[in-house]
Amino acid sequence: MAPDDHKSFFEILPNEIWQRIVGLFSRLQQNVGQGVYPHVPVLILSYAGYTSNGRSMPELRVDPALIYGLVAKLRNLEIIRWTRHAFPPLLFRDLNIRQPAPELFIDGAPCDLVGAGLEDAACIKSLSMTYGNRPSEPDINALGKVISSLPNLERLILKHHPGRRHGVSPIFDLLLGSMLPPLRILSLANFSFTSEQAVGWARCLKGQSLRGLSLDGTSQLSELICHLGGCVANLQSLEIRISDGTAASTGPQMMELLDQFLQQITKLRAFSAYDVPKEVLHHAVHHHGNHLRRLRFRRTRCSFLERPGRSELGWRPEI
Repeated sequence: MAPDDHKSFFEILPNEIWQRIVGLFSRLQQNVGQGVYPHVPVLILSYAGYTSNGRSMPELRVDPALIYGLVAKLRNLEIIRWTRHAFPPLLFRDLNIRQPAPELFIDGAPCDLVGAGLEDAACIKSLSMTYGNRPSEPDINALGKVISSLPNLERLILKHHPGRRHGVSPIFDLLLGSMLPPLRILSLANFSFTSEQAVGWARCLKGQSLRGLSLDGTSQLSELICHLGGCVANLQSLEIRISDGTAASTGPQMMELLDQFLQQITKLRAFSAYDVPKEVLHHAVHHHGNHLRRLRFRRTRCSFLERPGRSELGWRPEI
């Protein structure tokens, strides 16, 4: 079965069961906020109502007013994990004035973040943003401005799942004078870099506290890898997949580039490689054999572009 033929759980349900679920969900919303204990420290809000092509299912959307009312009663929240829901601006303003403000871990679509008034939010610790369609240059740069403004962001995951027809997406610009937050974890999937963009990203990551890096895409990642050399010397975990079926992704130039990159890391503890020549393992052991605690290699036999539902690779660190 081709990836585009996969259906979501809700799409394969018989209509009778689907209607019962919608009815139960409606009744559940009527009880949101009742019997809430104010000392609750963690709130997890997740929305799974998407079809296989990314279309939202409004029948399973929670009324933002109900969410706002619920969170207003939870005065001692320490952590909020927010997945695939648009963030109500009024709620953010309420959380931002709390002392201390709860830490936010947001996973969703970039359109839910841009324009939501989240710029300069000190409480946002983690962002996982996924593009389904190829973003325009203004759209991706608008997301970049929000990300760059978050002073305490430690974990950033950016993914682009376009299917096989649309190719990779350009990353946002980091011009001279731009800065990235103090990231500890960075994961990029299916983005391309011009030479100028790669220079900007390398400059912003140099001297940072980055400990984990995951890169998934095509041979166009070579531009970033080339400029990152020496800028992320304190990496502890590196995960990389270059899978586009071209000689550029498996040839000697790519292997030499990866060898130089590995050589410029001080003490790598975990290394995972997917769909690159096995020779890269010898380079990793040669440069980091005394420090490595985990070494992983796998051929997935499938390009990234053919895996629209796949999240970041096997490495899933937690802050």
